[in-house]
Amino acid sequence: MNFNNFFPWIAQIIFFLGLLPQIRLNLNRKSTKGLSDFLFIGYFYGYSFYMFYVFCLNLPLAHKIMVPLAFFAVLTLVFQRFYYSESKDLGLKIFFIFSILFFIFLLFLSIKNSLFLGHASGWVMMLIWAIYQIPQLLKNYQNRSIKGLSFGLVSMIGFGNFVEFIVALFLGLPPQTYLNNLNGIFVYLIYLVQFIKFK
Repeated sequence: MNFNNFFPWIAQIIFFLGLLPQIRLNLNRKSTKGLSDFLFIGYFYGYSFYMFYVFCLNLPLAHKIMVPLAFFAVLTLVFQRFYYSESKDLGLKIFFIFSILFFIFLLFLSIKNSLFLGHASGWVMMLIWAIYQIPQLLKNYQNRSIKGLSFGLVSMIGFGNFVEFIVALFLGLPPQTYLNNLNGIFVYLIYLVQFIKFK
């Protein structure tokens, strides 16, 4: 197995496994308190656009298998957000319902416009993942606490971004990929400082 086949799997497996500690922490605490709603929205939108990016641009097989698995892990996080919530959150539920309808519409649009939609989805994904962590970082800073946020999630996603950055450069993946990874590495370093400072 050569570099081109092996390392994309490593990065994508890390991203998938990185979500599991947060799911487990939520399950053990029976709560998603401490996590910003924007974190859930960002993961949902980011992975939804990531799916279009992967399949419309025909990225390597590792992406085609692991990104949908990670997307289902994200759906589990969203489910936990509503299941463990003490309030009705009707507005947020309606938002997610309309979001799902929007992505179904994009699915039909992708049939005849796959190349355009793939590139556009990559840029939108990169933009979402550049900003969706900001509310969580600010919340941690304001509360002087990282309670509810899994260090495993943060560390594995940071490491996954580092691995995929190298892979993206070697394989010549679209620029959205490695720019997104650079952002992910930077955000991980901020989280690392917060975990050290607020632990």
